[in-house]
Amino acid sequence: MSLSASPSPVVAGSAVTVTATLSEAADSDVTVPLTLTAGTAGTDDYGSLASITVSSGQTTAAGSLTTAADGTRRTRRSRWCWARCRRR
Repeated sequence: MSLSASPSPVVAGSAVTVTATLSEAADSDVTVPLTLTAGTAGTDDYGSLASITVSSGQTTAAGSLTTAADGTRRTRRSRWCWARCRRR
């Protein structure tokens, strides 16, 4: 199982798409719990995304995470920690 986020770096005020990819399709849904940890962005700079569920028979699923606009044109490279991925 792998996770990816796009775009990177993230422009403040833009959405981030987080994609979970399984190496092979599972017979039942796979829920990937996510933990977001503030890095260069503060916790008030982004929304929440608790999990991504890959449906049975599929290998990918995606979720969206919002970021707060901070009124500048600079970009922020947010470093999120994705903890404990497990099948349910």
